[in-house]
Amino acid sequence: MTDAIKLTVNAANLVRHLRNAFTRTDTVLAELMQTARRAGATSVAFQCDETTRTLSVADNGRGLEDPQAMFSIGESGCDTKTMTDERPFGMGFMAAIYAAERVVIASRGRRIDIATCDLLDFQDIAAEADAEGPVQGARITLQGWPLDDRQTKAALANYARGFP
Repeated sequence: MTDAIKLTVNAANLVRHLRNAFTRTDTVLAELMQTARRAGATSVAFQCDETTRTLSVADNGRGLEDPQAMFSIGESGCDTKTMTDERPFGMGFMAAIYAAERVVIASRGRRIDIATCDLLDFQDIAAEADAEGPVQGARITLQGWPLDDRQTKAALANYARGFP
């Protein structure tokens, strides 16, 4: 007699160990470019502030219809065509979570502001009305950005070659 065995996932350990999949901090730049492109953006602006250790990324895409998709491993929130053509894994935003101390997302009149350590501890995420008003597309701000201006610009120049 054998007991049935099935695949299970220890979510807390998986999330903790995913950090090892994102060992290069600068790859978050490519992931954010790709996210903007998949949202239909024709323009993506990056602003790095070494003094405050902040990286801001703003695009003119569709914005976040469902912010939960950004925080659901294995879900991309992409449209059917993108899902068919590109088969996104739904893990790219994790690079941003591991590259910063705090993440702020503004899109479609909503704002999410959370410390990444709380996020990685599976704390609830509050989506509130954005006091600064609606932004076109999305604006993602990473606080505690570890790269200086020179490193950020060099990585952006490298990754931008793969984008129109």
